[in-house]
Amino acid sequence: MSKTLPLKNARGRDMRTDVPILDKLLGMYCWVTKESGISGGLKEVPEDFIVEEILPDGTVLSIERPILKPSGYEGLFTHFILVKRNIGNFEALWILAEKLNVPVGFFFYSGNKDREALTVQRMAVWGVPPEKLLEIAKLLRDIQIFSPIRELRRVHIGEHLGNRFTIRIRRIKREEICRFERIYDEILAKEYLPNYFGYQRFGIIRPITHVVGKLLFLRKYEEAMRIYLGAPSVIDDEKMKNIKEEILSGNYEYGLKELPNRGFLFEKMLLKELMRGKTPKEAFKKLPAFLLRMLGEAYQAYLFNKILSKIILHSDFSINKGTRLVLIPGYQTRLGSDWISDIIREVLTEEGISINHFKNKEFPPLSFKGTLRPAFLKPRFEYVFIPTFSEAEELSIVMRFKLNKGEYATIILREFFKHNIYEALLSKSVLKRKATISDNFNKLVRIIQEGLTVSE
Repeated sequence: MSKTLPLKNARGRDMRTDVPILDKLLGMYCWVTKESGISGGLKEVPEDFIVEEILPDGTVLSIERPILKPSGYEGLFTHFILVKRNIGNFEALWILAEKLNVPVGFFFYSGNKDREALTVQRMAVWGVPPEKLLEIAKLLRDIQIFSPIRELRRVHIGEHLGNRFTIRIRRIKREEICRFERIYDEILAKEYLPNYFGYQRFGIIRPITHVVGKLLFLRKYEEAMRIYLGAPSVIDDEKMKNIKEEILSGNYEYGLKELPNRGFLFEKMLLKELMRGKTPKEAFKKLPAFLLRMLGEAYQAYLFNKILSKIILHSDFSINKGTRLVLIPGYQTRLGSDWISDIIREVLTEEGISINHFKNKEFPPLSFKGTLRPAFLKPRFEYVFIPTFSEAEELSIVMRFKLNKGEYATIILREFFKHNIYEALLSKSVLKRKATISDNFNKLVRIIQEGLTVSE
């Protein structure tokens, strides 16, 4: 037996600021629900976290039936559905480009999707016939291609409506079910949740992308390189830690030989450049533009989170409806005399960074104009499925909800898990190595703290 929770419509205005150190280092200073968090596991298999893209017409690209409808206007672009399993967007694109022998720039997509997940999205490639895509798809692991069709136009960034998430929480204790239900009721009662950038924007097991991005903005290329190549992940074993120590000592050839092939594509690209005698700045220039932009955008995401946190804590943001958009700083940012501009100035001063740092004529991918981002998000739940009769002490909950583009499901989940969110995001097998994870995490925290306090 089971039950499905009802959908409610009410209001609520509580928040908590006792967030863990990792949240603070990612700029997230509060929760807006007051109930204590649950325990449990997330993403233990890719099917526990399914992300399905919602097309502009509202169609959900369902994992059960991944089919595109032709527009009727054929051209030189081939649209297709990409289904990927535990692999990031950028790595998937790089693999496809290599197999097809075309530049990465020939590919187009609407939005980035989670790495540790099973994801479905529309993509387009220029000049590659559908038959060729289906042919190389047979050679790929963790990547599937469906429904390739010829189209006249490409896919543009941000043109999808959003994403549908189907998430399984495993190993939730029976006595915590009622707590889960109370948090669910609180979320439904809220007029908003903060539209923070989620954990995966910075890296789940190695959240250093924003630190590297900041150092690149500050033109501190050597420091950025040391963190990008040498910072530990929370799951590094002794062998991996030794490899990174050798790299930091200048033994690039050893690092290139010993780093695993999977998951270290861009680290190996940098090592090859350093072995050729290139400076860190010159080596970074060899990285794909999309990866450099990802690093810069990660630091902008951190700034946005920190600014939004201070705005929320400065006022009762659930009542103040005057600001629905918050600025992500860039070189075109012009601050006024209002209190939100004062908060942005305060954050930039604390960070030791100025508006001018976002313009880099020598490094065009590291130039960012700045933009606006919605301050709120509101999940649209389709269902929450909870088993009610079972002798097991630990149960699984499945929930499905939709979010607008650019909104993160992990921001919903952190309200449910509170202090337990990071442990929940690590797989069950990883949790068996808690001592190693703890040591690595503490070192990682120190590296992030030191990196974020660097100024010009």
